[in-house]
Amino acid sequence: MGMRQTWCRGIIALVGAAAMVAISGCGSASDRLTEELIERASGGEVEIDRDGERIIISDDEGGVVIDSDGETITFETDDGTAQFRSSGDLPAEWAAVIEVFPGAEVLGVFEFTEGDVKSQKVSMVIDDRLDQVLEFYDRTLTAAGFTETSRLASSSDGDGFAQIMYGRDDQSVVMIASDNDGSVDLSIALMG
Repeated sequence: MGMRQTWCRGIIALVGAAAMVAISGCGSASDRLTEELIERASGGEVEIDRDGERIIISDDEGGVVIDSDGETITFETDDGTAQFRSSGDLPAEWAAVIEVFPGAEVLGVFEFTEGDVKSQKVSMVIDDRLDQVLEFYDRTLTAAGFTETSRLASSSDGDGFAQIMYGRDDQSVVMIASDNDGSVDLSIALMG
């Protein structure tokens, strides 16, 4: 897939998600308006079709099917599937490998599958200090057989940030954490 195709599909998916929220349950007039907005953003011709609750946005290079059940938005293309969930349900594969920090509040889950490759990202907020969160995940990921491969961290005036990568066999973990007024915003992705 070329760069333009990737860019256009990305724009179509993002604008399509916003469009789905905005036009949910509406008819052809709003579909035409949404088509025009997407065409302006992507620079290409698109068409919107509906199949029940599903919205299909397509152009001459392919398309994306957008479906929502109220908690999960699913995007399907020829290249793979992506899901965004607002519920706290953790993906089984993620939960089997990565522990959740005690007391963490799971904010959302993102899953992407392309062929045999699956990526799962969990976002959470933790009422604790950044150094405690980083120590917990270093200990638990090391115990699970992961080795730290990269670390970028900074701290100033009590605010800190860290991006740490771990690997084992054919899996990798990317952890991004930052201080946020007495709590820690944490995103952990499992790939492979």
